[in-house]
Amino acid sequence: MIAKIPKVQDWAQFKSWMAERLDLIEELFDIKDGESGNERMLMKKIMKRVKISLDRLNFSDWIDMNELKDKSLFITRFTANLNNLHDRMYGNINKKHMPNKIKQFKFPLDLEKKLLFLNNKRNKLSHQEIRTKEIPMFIKKYYSQFKEGYLHFITCLAKRQLLLELGSLKLTSSEKFVNEAYDSIITMFFKKFSGSDVMRIKSFYVVL
Repeated sequence: MIAKIPKVQDWAQFKSWMAERLDLIEELFDIKDGESGNERMLMKKIMKRVKISLDRLNFSDWIDMNELKDKSLFITRFTANLNNLHDRMYGNINKKHMPNKIKQFKFPLDLEKKLLFLNNKRNKLSHQEIRTKEIPMFIKKYYSQFKEGYLHFITCLAKRQLLLELGSLKLTSSEKFVNEAYDSIITMFFKKFSGSDVMRIKSFYVVL
């Protein structure tokens, strides 16, 4: 089966597709392209390590959330996944409450505040502090904020793992690789996300 060529308008996927073909050509003809070839091979190595590290954190559970149509389920799953991620990373020997778990991640302050706010709202829903007839209005009011927090969080988690891998490799030009890794991250993890969601991911990626 012939692989479908991405449209040029979808630049992130097209660029990644072209890079893969160039790598195949280099391997086929044993081409050594000096510094640029070495950088491409290094980027492939970095992204492979990032994927492995995110797989260990069950990052696919977060990506799968994007397919949820049930907004109420999305809201409850968001905090459940956050809780599971914390326990996977840090354990839960002391049975910490969710706000303390959120703080232990040591995310950027704006994201931490956002997650604490969303956790508080989710509690009102799951602990039945809202009357049944008020739930649709609650979801309508807060769903977009949960989606925004979700996009912010998954971007932060992906970039954090990238920075950890760059740090372990002790690269002197790590900022360059951070910028160049964006297209690879989008193609590897977020290719099924809508264009507007990818734009939000990019805005978070740049400032993190």
